[in-house]
Amino acid sequence: MKRLELTADLKTGIDAIDKQHQELFSWANAVSADDIVADEKKLKEALSNLDRYVVEHFRTEEEAMKNYNYDRLEKHQAQHHRLMREVSDLYRRLYREEASKGLMVELQYMFADWFNLHIKEWDKHFATFLKNKNLSI
Repeated sequence: MKRLELTADLKTGIDAIDKQHQELFSWANAVSADDIVADEKKLKEALSNLDRYVVEHFRTEEEAMKNYNYDRLEKHQAQHHRLMREVSDLYRRLYREEASKGLMVELQYMFADWFNLHIKEWDKHFATFLKNKNLSI
């Protein structure tokens, strides 16, 4: 599968968030590497790191949203909780099942669809909210 990249259309213009998105994409790419299925220990480690990083990243975003009284905070948090559940569910499944190409394909599509959709529709809206109020993180 094609590597995930933080392209111009996905950048929020908020340096701290864009740097964290780049890190998320790096972890997602590490988890999605073609050769990682053969090394279940490496896959579990990468997915565990991604699971922890997602929580840290969402905390950063949500704290900023609270600080600036973002009007869509609760809806945005619901999206974050959904992604955390999806990553955690896949992580738990990996421990119950063997690493497989099917699980990897599911992971790859989840990352590509979810990160692109979430950043484009949710994070960029928050960035626009900040810019319109002349605020910065």
